Amino acid sequence: MKTKKNVLWVLYGLFMLAFALWLAFSTSWIATASSKTALKETTLESYPLKSYGGFSIQTLAVTDPAIERFTAIGTYFPQNPDFQAEGRMALVLVGERGSYELSLEIDRSEATATVVDNAIFSADVSLLPLKNGIYSIYFCWWDTDDFYGLTDTNYQLRKTSSGIEIFFYPGQQIETLVKPTDETTFIGGIDYARSDGTLLQIMGWGVPIMGQTCDDQVTWVELTDSAGKCAQYTAREELRGDVGAYLGNDIYNESGFFTTIPMSDLADGEYTLRAIIQNGEVIRASIPYVLTKTGETVTFAVK
Repeated sequence: MKTKKNVLWVLYGLFMLAFALWLAFSTSWIATASSKTALKETTLESYPLKSYGGFSIQTLAVTDPAIERFTAIGTYFPQNPDFQAEGRMALVLVGERGSYELSLEIDRSEATATVVDNAIFSADVSLLPLKNGIYSIYFCWWDTDDFYGLTDTNYQLRKTSSGIEIFFYPGQQIETLVKPTDETTFIGGIDYARSDGTLLQIMGWGVPIMGQTCDDQVTWVELTDSAGKCAQYTAREELRGDVGAYLGNDIYNESGFFTTIPMSDLADGEYTLRAIIQNGEVIRASIPYVLTKTGETVTFAVK
């Protein structure tokens, strides 16, 4: 009787092992079969900066948590008439534990031989092979056989054992205020300050010292209300190949910055907005801007 029970337990163990192997295989197969887009390991160094291009992202979402299916949909605004015929695009996920390229499918149904039309791009891929960690999401495109551009989407992706979330870079309010070392304003400024109803998004670029690389710059964004109360938030570096091209030197390619601030941090009213950048021992501010918050909306102008 005891021998029979042992045999049954062995058979049960073999069955459970077979089931586990089947489940692992089927999950991997489903993930692969359901992915229209390839995900492969890469490095950011594979994508040298040449140009800053126009694009718009309509969707970045995890549409099937069970297989970690990631969906991206957006529009690229080509600057070269040959793009529709031969160009290709990708998203690059850059993390501390590795980087991955996500090829994008391009809808060329509206393309013609003589007109450069906006290109709709999409991705549908399982992120099961992705290692846990935080990844910055970059958008890049090739013009025929030549690399044409790379830019930061300002989105980040966090993968943990609990799942995947996608979010804008969150600025952190600092306790000790940073003060400029002199009255000279840096070259550059704030490109935009806009609200999506939940987050205030601020993007710009700055060069405190001409002729000096921007690789190790640190940026903060400062808001001062009408009563003189000041708050400063961290900003992340943004790759700006357009700035390097404009100033004629690629040492300025990393002069960009981006941050988000919760709209709930701000009361309605008028604020003075500045960016403050440190490069080495030099700390300089941008020219001042006026930001006015009314409910979930903001307006933004040079002061």
